[in-house]
Amino acid sequence: MTEWSTSGGASVGLTPDGSASRDSFLTVTFDGLAQGTTYTVSADIQVPAAQTSTALDARARRVVVYNAVENAALQSAAALNIAGDTRRLAVTFTVGANAPLIRLYNGSELAADVIRWDSVLITEAQNDQTYFDGSSDARTAASNPIQVVGYESNRESKNVFHDVLGGGQDAALSPAGLRTGTLTYKFLTEADAYECELMHSGTGVLKFRDDHLTTIGMAYVPDGSITRELNVEGRVFWLVSVAFREVIV
Repeated sequence: MTEWSTSGGASVGLTPDGSASRDSFLTVTFDGLAQGTTYTVSADIQVPAAQTSTALDARARRVVVYNAVENAALQSAAALNIAGDTRRLAVTFTVGANAPLIRLYNGSELAADVIRWDSVLITEAQNDQTYFDGSSDARTAASNPIQVVGYESNRESKNVFHDVLGGGQDAALSPAGLRTGTLTYKFLTEADAYECELMHSGTGVLKFRDDHLTTIGMAYVPDGSITRELNVEGRVFWLVSVAFREVIV
């Protein structure tokens, strides 16, 4: 058990045994799942430190479901291999003739490559739901942080933190109307960060879009400073911050 958690007082830390096998995972079991019924299993993941294995399993840092309809293997998106990355992952599946096998993957063979999991939930629906464990005060409202993924680029780095939604660590409400603020783009390489900076320096109107969260899409123009720098803690990824003003096109 570990101190980090998104509900309750602890989470589960998954540590590989140091052998040659990369097939490292936690198995989750739910009773009473009905054949032919569609469910969504979701869980919170934290990457305490970037995994250093040079031969990570393709299922690393994902939720994977086996033995669904037609014996299919379904998997969630992967958490980023960046220290401190925290997000909620989900897989929707329909129960087949056999009981589904649900795994929370680490995917490394190295004992130092620890992954933490918390707030595992299954719902009879086609979307992940807010986790509830019954321990919250009746007058307290809580929600998980939102991270917006979907920066349009041909490069491999596509993670975006949107200022309107609180920078990935909390959520904030704002009055209706055109938005202003600062967009912070997060990249694994300086080349990606430079491309983003160059685009904002030389383009009039840009469009921000996320196919999974369509309501936050907008057209905007740079409206102030543009900065490119390494992150303060760890200095392992690049941040491009852009002051912006939403426009109607």
